[in-house]
Amino acid sequence: MMLDFPRRSLTGNKTLAGFILSRRFLVFSPFTQLVLASICLLLVRAETASAQVAQPNRQYLFSEDQDRQLHRDPRSLRAAEIQQKKKAYEKAEKTGNVPFDIDAKNIRYDATGTKLLADGGLIITYSSMILEGMNGVVDMTTNQARVSGEVRITDVTGSVVSDSAEIDLKSGAGTMKNADIKFAAGDYHITAAQAYRDGDDTYLLKDTTLSTCQCAENEDCSPWRLRASEGKISKNGYGQVWDATLDVMDIPVFYTPYLLFPAKSERQTGFLPGVFGPGGRTGMQLELPFYAVIDDSTDLTVTPIWHSRARIGGLADYRQIFSEKSNVDAQFLYFDESARKGRTLGTNISVLEGKSLPTERYAGKLNETLRGDIFNHEFKLLVDGKAVSDDLLLREYERLSWASYNIPYLTSRAVVRTNLPADFNFDLSSEYSQSLTGSDNLIFQKLPEATIGGLHTFRPFGDNDLGLKLVNTSNLDATRFHRLDLYTGTRYEAQEAMKFPFHYRNYFDAAVQADVRATKYQTDYTSDDAKIDIPDPNNPGKTIKALPPSESDRLVPGFSANIGTVFEKVFNVEKDDPLKEIFELGKVGRSQELLRMKHTLEPSLNFRAVPRVNQKDNPQFDAYDKLAQRNVVTYSLTQRLFGRFEPRNQYLYGIEEVTPRINDLGNLRSTTPVDEKLGFGIDDMNADFQRLRIGSLSELANFKISQSYSFLDPERQSPSGTATNGSTADQASDIYADVATFPNEYVALHARTNFNAENRDFSSYRLEGQLKNKRGDAIRSRFDAIGNNTRQLESNIEFNITDYTKIGFYERFSDITGKFTESRAGLRFLSSCKCWTFDVDVVDRLNPNQTSLLMGVSLVGLGELNQRVFSSFNGPPATGK
Repeated sequence: MMLDFPRRSLTGNKTLAGFILSRRFLVFSPFTQLVLASICLLLVRAETASAQVAQPNRQYLFSEDQDRQLHRDPRSLRAAEIQQKKKAYEKAEKTGNVPFDIDAKNIRYDATGTKLLADGGLIITYSSMILEGMNGVVDMTTNQARVSGEVRITDVTGSVVSDSAEIDLKSGAGTMKNADIKFAAGDYHITAAQAYRDGDDTYLLKDTTLSTCQCAENEDCSPWRLRASEGKISKNGYGQVWDATLDVMDIPVFYTPYLLFPAKSERQTGFLPGVFGPGGRTGMQLELPFYAVIDDSTDLTVTPIWHSRARIGGLADYRQIFSEKSNVDAQFLYFDESARKGRTLGTNISVLEGKSLPTERYAGKLNETLRGDIFNHEFKLLVDGKAVSDDLLLREYERLSWASYNIPYLTSRAVVRTNLPADFNFDLSSEYSQSLTGSDNLIFQKLPEATIGGLHTFRPFGDNDLGLKLVNTSNLDATRFHRLDLYTGTRYEAQEAMKFPFHYRNYFDAAVQADVRATKYQTDYTSDDAKIDIPDPNNPGKTIKALPPSESDRLVPGFSANIGTVFEKVFNVEKDDPLKEIFELGKVGRSQELLRMKHTLEPSLNFRAVPRVNQKDNPQFDAYDKLAQRNVVTYSLTQRLFGRFEPRNQYLYGIEEVTPRINDLGNLRSTTPVDEKLGFGIDDMNADFQRLRIGSLSELANFKISQSYSFLDPERQSPSGTATNGSTADQASDIYADVATFPNEYVALHARTNFNAENRDFSSYRLEGQLKNKRGDAIRSRFDAIGNNTRQLESNIEFNITDYTKIGFYERFSDITGKFTESRAGLRFLSSCKCWTFDVDVVDRLNPNQTSLLMGVSLVGLGELNQRVFSSFNGPPATGK
């Protein structure tokens, strides 16, 4: 176990580090070091990804589709804002605090004194509605208004422009002629020769057109629109049209006597976009989701599924929100695949034990977060459960997006957590793993695991300059391991650790720790045959015990120590510095400029010692049951390059004359609370937070290298007393290296590797990066290699052919087999008004062996229509397996 503590920055010439930096003992300049890091990026290879690098994704050819999944639709946010405003106005009306005002150039009353006559420009404000026109008449007793001449009616839900209107100011109901209607949420644009609006935001329309295309005012030709003799549309319900024609670029392409479509700014019960069409090997396909709103916090989606030559069944998804921090999402899938008649339909079933797919297949998933009180004691329940009836269900029905189609295990977890007196906490948890590549009989399941843990800090020396204190960590754990074959058992374990952290001024941080782990095992055999000794394959004529004894124990002490520090140098960026142009590319650089940079060196040294403990008789439940002897030193060196950006607008602080200059900001803190090592250029003398700095900080590049060395012979490092290969090279670990650079929004590169210096070979590595430009063209690639077993390249390419046409690719290539294991290509057409898209996707896969063509049309506001045209260009004909 390695320890890691915050390190204190070494800044200024008053410290040794400041003296070294000021004398340029850092041989390379930051620019030179950045160049070296970039060169290393081409040589060093990676194992895991960086958060700043967008990775290839087989499900999304176009980044905008993935963004919609990660972020809420802006129209949904707008709809929520509208509903909040409506509730505020309704509350004001109930209390009688309704704003009412009439303004016009000329205002007078008729002879009765009850009607107000206005001309020369009329503006009426009543509650949330504003009514404008050239002239009008308002009946003060009935709140009826008759307005003509460039009439405009606006409120929080939308706006109407018409030639004339008769409106009830209190209810909003009225009749309009030659109306042009726009909804604030939903992007609906409606025209009608005559429109009647009732008090519930429902419009009755005559000679109407409807579209969601937001075209420029000088564009008369809408990409698509519905024309109808009559229509009815509700802002929070559905739209209906009679005698309707769908026009595309003013060309009629479809006629229907009646059409129903969603027109909602809130969730409503109804059908969602589905999938239908011929499916090749699986026959005709039909999936039609139905969404039901049960109440304000509960909904249910039911999707009937029918593939004529394969399956019939359905998927149900139940969601409920109990509070801000408590919710449940439960899903269940069922298929009857008797129509398949035992055919594989292009799927490799060699991983199945029975070598055949079951007729009935099912899957379930439960995600739950629940907070509550039991006997006035707060607790939290977390559940992440999932299960499938067979190992190939996720691969064959990939739209069941619970996990990646090729994962080896499907793991479920649940935990109940609560606090105990004296700052202890209690967890009762369970974990169940389902193998998707073989038998489950040899997998240990944690059913259940109980843990009591606590952390306590003691300050026997009080507050002192060295930060001396004692940190005690205590854990008690009892775990029941269950499986079907050989043996099961229980592990009882107590762990105690005492850590002693300290620092010396701002030169270094350090800590030492002593810990001990005491373990008691109880083993249960699944059958008497499991107790029989078996021949030792390494020693002919001898036997080894098939199973561990029924009871065993161990006591494993340990000792750790670490020390680390940070050297840093801050420097200004000159106007003509080439780094300035690179780092200011993109959105940040358009509003802010790079003024300062900081380069840091972060060396650290860690030591871990564990004495030799005989653990041969202990069972092997998981990785914590065989703890090897350790006498290991690990070094690491991390370099980082940060940038400080400031706004370009000189008036951002208000008055130019009092805008503080950069040199005057020495005693001011940043507006963003950040780690002290990021607040470079600002003296931390003022403890009060002052909002006088505006800008951003960004990490532009980093490089890390580390390695461990064991002072023990390789044979002594194994708990069983035998080394893996007996080589003294095992005393030195692989060299771990990591380099990344993300200078702007267009470029991000990352690499990480484990390099075996003795064999001069890479044990594993990953290279990944993304490149894009202002047009939105993008490349996202990742190459993985693990020894001689895995070498795989994944790439997404997105290219804009024109402003309204783009093409996307996804490829996964195995360098070992020399084959593409999956390919996908898509062509997307977009309207100039951003109101429809048309997609054509081709997908080619090896397992199941199929090539699919999928066409989809999306009309903004009316939903999506996806059609699976066919899915077996290649392979056996539809009548075969």
